[in-house]
Amino acid sequence: MARIRNRRKPVAEMNVVPYIDVMLVLLVIFMVTAPMLNQGVKVDLPKVSSEVLPQDNNAQVLTISIKADKTYFWNMGTEIDVDTVQDKALTLEEMTRAVTAIINQSRATGKQV
Repeated sequence: MARIRNRRKPVAEMNVVPYIDVMLVLLVIFMVTAPMLNQGVKVDLPKVSSEVLPQDNNAQVLTISIKADKTYFWNMGTEIDVDTVQDKALTLEEMTRAVTAIINQSRATGKQV
């Protein structure tokens, strides 16, 4: 009598059906318990009254730039400008005299520096 060979190969796949069931049960548990959790912490923040800072639209802004090679450049304008520099570099003493003159001129006109 001839022997009949089983020609089926063994199944090497993982059965994921039980894992899907466990995942769905956990999903239901989290969906039910999530609304019951305490949301946030009550914090008593201080109340502060703030006022708008005064702004002088005619104010001049002095931008001083100091480069790595210890050269000083300055620019006077209505807004901060770090890209524009004067044609020549100044020494610290020259810059100190120039800034002092600007401050004295502003004080003479009655502007607060």
